[in-house]
Amino acid sequence: MKVEICKYPNGANAIFSLSFDDGCYYDSTLFTIELFEKIYKETGVKLKGTVAQTVNFISPKLRELWQGAIENGWYDIAGHSVTHCISYCSSTPIEELEKDASQTYKALKEMYPSQKIAAFFTPGGGYDKTGGDVIAKYYLANRTAGEKVNYPGQIDWYNVSSFTAKMDRDTKDFCDYIDETINTQGWGVQMNHWITEKEQDVHHSQRKNTFIEECYYLASQVKKGLVNVVSFEEAVLYLRKAQASTLEIKDNKITINCKNNSPHLADVPLTIAIFSDTPLTITENGKKTTCPSQNGVVLASIIEQATIE
Repeated sequence: MKVEICKYPNGANAIFSLSFDDGCYYDSTLFTIELFEKIYKETGVKLKGTVAQTVNFISPKLRELWQGAIENGWYDIAGHSVTHCISYCSSTPIEELEKDASQTYKALKEMYPSQKIAAFFTPGGGYDKTGGDVIAKYYLANRTAGEKVNYPGQIDWYNVSSFTAKMDRDTKDFCDYIDETINTQGWGVQMNHWITEKEQDVHHSQRKNTFIEECYYLASQVKKGLVNVVSFEEAVLYLRKAQASTLEIKDNKITINCKNNSPHLADVPLTIAIFSDTPLTITENGKKTTCPSQNGVVLASIIEQATIE
């Protein structure tokens, strides 16, 4: 029996992640949620983002908004420092870096207990080895602003590249990046701050009309089966576990052996491709799922161990 771990969740050829910084833009966030809801109702495609939150920026009103977005599956959470006024470089005393990284994680876990907080977005986008080493103690990945598509096996986990939203970029710029992600079968990440119609909001903002057009284009490519949209954090969890895992197959039992002992990865399912022309029943923890065969491949979601019937 030939079985392998799929490169991306659900056996996708390419994945795309929308990420948002700071977490303090109320009207912009509400607009993105309403847009995601509208697209879902019209197309059946559910877009999702990851917001990196600066702890001291989050008011009770913002926290309530984000909690609703999390519960309804539109966003998950990453870290973005306590104050946004820290440089993750050797010019900052190591004690300050350690304090900021740990306090960011602790504060966000207290605000959003259901969230893993497995990723970090460096304030200002820059860091050096000293900062990266500190981030690695608390998080599985750090998103920066390298402006290229990422590929499994070639990812520097503390320098994950992202395409930066800017006011002077038009719809074609954003859709071209989606197309590049699809054509190269990579992982595209987009960095946003706020979505606006104001000409003066030029620092890493994106125009409403270009964001709307981009999201509809992204949904159309999902409908065609060319790309899947997963949050930044979901991509990190899947790819890190897949990278660290091997399969053991014996007597129709599949076991995933993960060498990364991060508690973040313990309950993360991997998509397994089983080469079969007929449907198969997969049983894990007493739960049976019948999986169809498509083009001679059965896709199954497994956390640790399952049997095949």
